[in-house]
Amino acid sequence: MPDSQPAFEKSIVESVTRLGENLRHSLSKSRALGCLGPFVYAIGETLLEEGIQVDRVNLPAAKYFGFRHPLYAVANLTWLKGPTVEVDYHEHRENDVPLDQQDEQLRETPYHSLVFGEQQYAPFKLKNISHPSKVLNRLAHEGYVDYLALALPLPSGRVQPLSIASKTPLPDTIIPYLNTVRPLMASTLDSLYQGAAARSLAQSYLGRITGPKVLAGDFIRGNTQLMNAGILFCDIRGFTSLSQELGASGVVSVVNQIFDVIGNAVKENDGEILKFIGDAVLIVFADDEGGSRNKMVNSMLKTVQTAVKGVTALGKQLNLPLAIGFGGHIGDVLYGNIGTEERLDFTVMGPSVNLASRLEGLCKKFDTAAVFSENVACQCEKSLTKLGEESLKGIKNAVPVWGLKR
Repeated sequence: MPDSQPAFEKSIVESVTRLGENLRHSLSKSRALGCLGPFVYAIGETLLEEGIQVDRVNLPAAKYFGFRHPLYAVANLTWLKGPTVEVDYHEHRENDVPLDQQDEQLRETPYHSLVFGEQQYAPFKLKNISHPSKVLNRLAHEGYVDYLALALPLPSGRVQPLSIASKTPLPDTIIPYLNTVRPLMASTLDSLYQGAAARSLAQSYLGRITGPKVLAGDFIRGNTQLMNAGILFCDIRGFTSLSQELGASGVVSVVNQIFDVIGNAVKENDGEILKFIGDAVLIVFADDEGGSRNKMVNSMLKTVQTAVKGVTALGKQLNLPLAIGFGGHIGDVLYGNIGTEERLDFTVMGPSVNLASRLEGLCKKFDTAAVFSENVACQCEKSLTKLGEESLKGIKNAVPVWGLKR
């Protein structure tokens, strides 16, 4: 029986199928890695499979185009005909231009006509090019001859530009090919944007360990697990007087800088900031399988020492009397979600958490940067000194307490 499907239709179906399969794999890898790199890689490799010789694919994932991240305004991804994708992140800045005022910023880029002129493609011949774009001039200097920017229309109504560049002339068939596959590329990217936004928000607000668990549906309201953990409760000392001195707007900047110092110390020592409570921080060190209590205690102590040293240095830099205090304990905690039917909070609960908080409150009395329980001290007595026994609110018996050796 003769094949009734024309050859050119077969070719289109095969091309879309190839790209679809590559994008499906990239979607899986992107979600697993938490980045957009596999998407850009899949496009570059698929173009090569189609016989379209490209040397560079670039995705300027920016807030203006639909990229949403609590820490980064831009993630500029570039594939250069190889196994890797370069990613250049740019953090949010206090003076970021509002979305509705970014026309001028894009005017000297190859993307302006796509974003504001409703064009679908913006092709450029790079030989002897005269254009205000620094990127186009740099690529021309590097030996590229053809550059093609295309618009990926997202469901939000915004347009995400993507560019292709080659050191040999691009074929005339590239526009018809892209016309066929552009909707598939746009829908895949939008799916990645939504997934990446959810993942980054979960990690930023709940932590790098807890966030992915919540996103995966491991925890629902009332579903908690009992685990042994190290708890550090940290508070900024003299926060009230600091607020009065700096004012509301001034104190926010300083608090963020202090939290940066604490956060870096926690990350370096495999802990997790579970939440911020005003000017205080709740930090958790999970007792993972195969771990040891001694390792956990060392991580807690190193976190405290690094953070205290860093905040002291920050205070000298800013000419402000900055200080922090820690309370530390190891014990069983309930780890999971609590809240109402409509609003949940992920936390750790139990006497161990309460004790860590009460211990932090003793820092001022003993004029020390950290106070620990005996559960911590019995693992590292050489690093700590006994301060005595204290009666703490809500705790029946007096508690032996230990501080950092001076």
